[in-house]
Amino acid sequence: MLTLTSRNRPLAETAAMLRDHRKAQKVFFSRPRILRATLGQFGNIEIDFSERNGEVFAHVHSHHLLVVEPAALSDHRYIRQAEYVALWQNALKVSYKPIVDIRAIRSRSGQTDDPAAIRDAVREVCKYCLDTRGFLAHRNGEIFVRPEVAATFALATHRVRFTSMDRIFLDARKHRARTQSVPETQNREPSPHQPGVMAEILPHAD
Repeated sequence: MLTLTSRNRPLAETAAMLRDHRKAQKVFFSRPRILRATLGQFGNIEIDFSERNGEVFAHVHSHHLLVVEPAALSDHRYIRQAEYVALWQNALKVSYKPIVDIRAIRSRSGQTDDPAAIRDAVREVCKYCLDTRGFLAHRNGEIFVRPEVAATFALATHRVRFTSMDRIFLDARKHRARTQSVPETQNREPSPHQPGVMAEILPHAD
């Protein structure tokens, strides 16, 4: 699972920050280095709001599920965390090093190819697009929506797609569309690197 972030920006820059992040995502995932190392990605953008010294800031980031071949974790295709940072920094076109988190998805027993663990990771990636902690405020024991934050969020996200996917995930979506009405005839566990298992996982993200 990969998390891509950038520095907080003032509330008024939320729309610009969202545009910059989405543009950088496209650049990042089209890099030959990323294309060679992975089989595809499924991601979702999340926006958080926080207050510091009376000023509200926006934090746009995204969580991505990457599919890689097992051999790519130990051969020349392997990308270290520092290189992910450099690639994301280049895509963002910023002078600072952004925070990038990359970790393997494992089941409780430590397996990295368990469909149930992957399904749980998909749920985690697309659980929400807005963290309500900064969206809401408390006053006299009551909870209310911050109007300036609500208006900014609505305007910034109007007609904006938060999820993205490519390659093996797009193949999985096509596979699901073709086989949606076909009953399951075999009781087997397909490889998570095949469109079939991704097609089983993706409906849980709807």
